[in-house]
Amino acid sequence: TPNYPSFPFYLKKVSEPIIIISYINFVRNFLLIKNRHPIWDKGLKIFMVLIILQFLANVTGIYHFTGITRVMIWNTATLCCVILAFIYYFHGYAKARFLIVGQFFILIGVVVTATHYAGFDLLNFLPKSEFFNYFRSPSSYFAFGAVESIVFSFALADKYNMMQKESVRMKIEKEKEKSE
Repeated sequence: TPNYPSFPFYLKKVSEPIIIISYINFVRNFLLIKNRHPIWDKGLKIFMVLIILQFLANVTGIYHFTGITRVMIWNTATLCCVILAFIYYFHGYAKARFLIVGQFFILIGVVVTATHYAGFDLLNFLPKSEFFNYFRSPSSYFAFGAVESIVFSFALADKYNMMQKESVRMKIEKEKEKSE
């Protein structure tokens, strides 16, 4: 955006809270947390409210949350989602494996971003190129988030296929009942 050089900055500031809130909602809905663990669900809702309040405080100039403060709240919410995925997986909900794999990538992004703010480059072994620099920058959270989104797409496809099979099974059952 050469005519609007500050546009990417503002786009990132607006998209960050939207992305993290969407992520939390995806995990809540994919794992059906509202019905299974209402207390965890309330905790995740509190995180979403905190993220909105942080965003509003930054936008209005009331208070500017630094990168590390902002990321710590997001990291805690992400950690809760990881814990829930493992709990569900070990209690027999096999589809939670998609969340575990996807969250592995986002956690890498969280660690790389947090260490970047601390002045370390964990990915210094990667070549210095525009592509790889995106993974080592403060935006690594989003670069690894893109990989996570791909994994989540597989999760949705798997869930969709399961729903289709269930729909076909129900139709066959109804036809059997009619024929009997």
